[in-house]
Parts: sequence; structure tokens; C-alpha cells
Amino acid sequence: MKRYLLSSFLLLVILQTVSAYTLQVVFPRPGSVLEEGKSYSIRWKTDLKGKLCITGLLGGHPKGFLHDCNIDAQSGHFLWHIPKGYVS
Repeated sequence: MKRYLLSSFLLLVILQTVSAYTLQVVFPRPGSVLEEGKSYSIRWKTDLKGKLCITGLLGGHPKGFLHDCNIDAQSGHFLWHIPKGYVS
């Protein structure tokens, strides 16, 4: 079972349009330990209207989109299952 700290695994939210919107990631917080093979609810607060994409970074390198880039920004959450082998 691999674990990793979110200080090295960052989540980026890529907005479909560039504007003066705010977005605050509520979970995971820096230093959170997540495990491969488990599911986590990524949560945020925003005033953005529309869709967004979430991608993972590991050691500053992109790991790809976590979904199909069709998340309603106002939903404030995305359930992510971390596949085994995602980190390694």
C-alpha cells in the first residue's frame, strides 16, 4: 500500500476561461496523506460558474486529468479513486 504526502502531490484546477474568479481547495490540505486504492472527496469553494478540469501533479510533473473535464464548478466536490500504481 503506497502512501504519499500532498506536499509532493498537488492538485491543479484548470479553468476553462481566464477570469477574476476565486477557487479555494478545501480538501486535500497540504500534508494530507492519501493512499492508492482508496477514494477521496476532493472539495473546493468557488464563485466560478461552468465546468472545470482537475489534473494531478507528482513532483511537479503532470499525471493527467482525473476525470473527463466536465465537473460542474458549483458542485464543490469530486470523488476520486486513486488507482493502484498511480504514484509508482
